[in-house]
Amino acid sequence: MKRKEAFIQIPLLIMVIVFSVVVGGMGYGAVEYHKVSKAMGEAEQLTREGKYDEAIAKLEPAQNKLFGKMILKQKISTELDTNKKLLEDKSEYNQGIEEFNKENWEKAKELLLKVSEISPHYQDAKSKIEEAQKKITEKQIAKAVEKSTKEAKKKAEEAKRAAEEAQRKIKGEEAKRIAAEVQRKAEEEKTKEKTAELEQKIVELQQKQQFQLQESYKASEIVESLGKYIVNIVCFGRYGDATIGSGIIYALGSEGQDIILTNYHITEDADLTLEYPCVVAYSSDPTKGLTDFYFAEPVYYPSVVSLSTMQLIDFDFLSIQAKFRLPEYGGFEIIPNASLKITDRAPVVCSEDKIKVGEEIVILGYPTIGGEYLTATEGIISGYEGTYYLTTSAKIEQGSSGGGAFLKSTGCLAGMPTFVRLGRIEAFARLINMPYLQQNYLSKIWGTTTGDASDSIFCNGQFWDSCPAGQGFYCPPMGDPQCYSPDSIFCNNKYWNPCPFGQKFYCPPVGDPYCY
Repeated sequence: MKRKEAFIQIPLLIMVIVFSVVVGGMGYGAVEYHKVSKAMGEAEQLTREGKYDEAIAKLEPAQNKLFGKMILKQKISTELDTNKKLLEDKSEYNQGIEEFNKENWEKAKELLLKVSEISPHYQDAKSKIEEAQKKITEKQIAKAVEKSTKEAKKKAEEAKRAAEEAQRKIKGEEAKRIAAEVQRKAEEEKTKEKTAELEQKIVELQQKQQFQLQESYKASEIVESLGKYIVNIVCFGRYGDATIGSGIIYALGSEGQDIILTNYHITEDADLTLEYPCVVAYSSDPTKGLTDFYFAEPVYYPSVVSLSTMQLIDFDFLSIQAKFRLPEYGGFEIIPNASLKITDRAPVVCSEDKIKVGEEIVILGYPTIGGEYLTATEGIISGYEGTYYLTTSAKIEQGSSGGGAFLKSTGCLAGMPTFVRLGRIEAFARLINMPYLQQNYLSKIWGTTTGDASDSIFCNGQFWDSCPAGQGFYCPPMGDPQCYSPDSIFCNNKYWNPCPFGQKFYCPPVGDPYCY
């Protein structure tokens, strides 16, 4: 019986000891919990006052306490991360405002973009970003327009002086004196030598100016005759950012406005709350840089193609709304309902059977590395990628997207660059298959521009019938081409019939020739 009583007393003793430990531990835990909670409350107040570094100093010791590690671990960790981020935002904001006040717009924008939405300075930072981007855009536009205006004015003055000089020379007795001088020199020199020299000059001129169907065009010929269809595009985003690319002059809209074909990824982030979300820059002679600037906005044709399809394939349209320029004596002038300086729109799209793997192409566009000048790269059609795309070995760069890929064999439009796909060693550029786009979507809006150039001659953006047998084909710098006979005489960008027997042919500096 005594052993049984001892057996009962031992468990009771253990229970008493455990009870004491638990009660004592709870008392200690309550004290610790109160300290941690107090530290967190003080940190929250400091956060509201914007004293993020002091709040962090309160939270970090609390995190290392027993209850900070256990029960309040997640809350303390969240508060610490928030205060560290707010402290970082405050630093970026203060530096950004300092650069903004110094009118260092680009640096200010870069710093203010780092301020997060949880910061009390976020709305002010966002407002400053928009104002800085506006200043940046105004500066870029003013610089570009000022440059083009000066060049255009200089060219106009030179042309005016040349015209006045030509008019002076062909008036009255001056014209007679020139004719008499030409006659005297012609009589003094050997006729055969002069004729041979003239024929050689005509041949050289034809070689420079003609763009006839050949076994393969040169890249320079593609640039000279088809570069006028390619434009430079800048679309402005809602947060002051901008997307740069290229486009193809393709058609006229229902109200007579010019329509530009480009990539969807160039226009998708355009801020449609702006009156003019995009700028289109154009030049009739791209080798001399951009000269004309227009405002444009995205336009859609939902009855023909859905927005999701355009996004999938990556094509979109821009509608020209107005032209803008800086007048000579300051200010900013907008010319509504202006059109591009081009008479024939839409390059000829290749027929599907003309696009073959291995065909040489020339890609035209305005990559950022080329600035305001049209850039050309060469390569071949490397293959097909599904239904919508072609691949090519030709190089494309940021800004080339939306440009044109032309076959060297015929000059027709084969594709539109969209992006580069990197392999382990080489990179292939992706082109939108223009015959597919034309057949399934574009022709349903504007009709077809597809042509077979195999039996025609390309001149000034169009294909023309070849001349009758025995006659030559002449493509002038502007206007319609001309057929000429072997005995025709070249004068002022045109061929003329020879003079009657016994008369001589005179070609003046300006105007039509005459016999004397």
